[in-house]
Amino acid sequence: MRLQDLDDRAEPNGWIDTAVERLQELDADLIKAGWTRDERTGAHWWSLTYRRPEPPGHPQRSTMMRKATMTTHGSRSVLVWTTAISALVTVASVLGLMDEGVYAKETENWASQARGQDIGNLFAVVTLWISGYRHHNGSHRAGLVWLGTLLYLVYAYTVYSMAVHFNQLFLVYVAALGLSAYAVMLTVPGLRADNEEFPQPTARAFAGYTSIAIGVMFGALWLSELIPATLSGDVPQSVEDAGLWVNPIHVIDLAVLLPAFTLAGYLTLRRQPTGAFFVAPLLTFSVLMGASIVAAMVVMAVGGFDNTLPPLVMVSLVVLLSVLAAWRYLAGSYASSATRQGESALEGEDTLQEHPAT
Repeated sequence: MRLQDLDDRAEPNGWIDTAVERLQELDADLIKAGWTRDERTGAHWWSLTYRRPEPPGHPQRSTMMRKATMTTHGSRSVLVWTTAISALVTVASVLGLMDEGVYAKETENWASQARGQDIGNLFAVVTLWISGYRHHNGSHRAGLVWLGTLLYLVYAYTVYSMAVHFNQLFLVYVAALGLSAYAVMLTVPGLRADNEEFPQPTARAFAGYTSIAIGVMFGALWLSELIPATLSGDVPQSVEDAGLWVNPIHVIDLAVLLPAFTLAGYLTLRRQPTGAFFVAPLLTFSVLMGASIVAAMVVMAVGGFDNTLPPLVMVSLVVLLSVLAAWRYLAGSYASSATRQGESALEGEDTLQEHPAT
């Protein structure tokens, strides 16, 4: 038996005969299943197209669309989380700014930083509401911003709960921390299941390098203070000024946050799903935390503290860079995977085409 052009059916060939028989069997099976052969054909004799008429009401299509809609449309729990957390954060922040007794036991340095954080927290509440509402209405990208805002609140209220003297807002701090943490844990799986693709190489690289730069820069900044203090046996000046035993910001940043920024940026550059998912929430976190630091520097400057301009300028640049990186990254996303799968299934339901193995 010799090889020949499969499109040349003039010469007898056992392989072609077998292929024709198999195609006829498939054709009979499809016709029996309710498919009709389309008059359109492909480039080859074996390229056939089949179509199945839609049944009345097309319940299968409706079910598929409902599944896609339910997956991409945010759960009502998003609004419940947002309402509860926003109420607690608003109460704590407003009282922290208006009631002098809240931070009466803190040093003036630490109290000024806390008031700046309160201002940033109110900005976070606005961000949480806008992103939460849009996520509830089906925006996955807004969901990533919502997640980043929750991460910021987990960070902020860990510090409030651990490094502010006991006051009348202690239980509010703990409740805000707990609700924010559980909101993160319970919503991340759903967000990851409906993750989007961020295919634009330039925007992805910009977001990845920005995340790495934030992790490395602030890590170097903290270590430049902590290593000399460790070698000399002295307490870092910033810890003394705040009146703390240790600064919880150093702990959280060096142990968890800054490695997360660096790793997420690296994985984003490598096009790994974990990095692609977490880099946008972390950049959102950077924007909110940077805004809080800027507010704290302004409060401290008004209060007469020296040397607030250099960190204010540096952090403002970080905020602008993070906003730009997050916006470009999120603006370049594709439709969510669930929506794409639903659309693909619906298209595949209408048309079936046989293709030869090559």
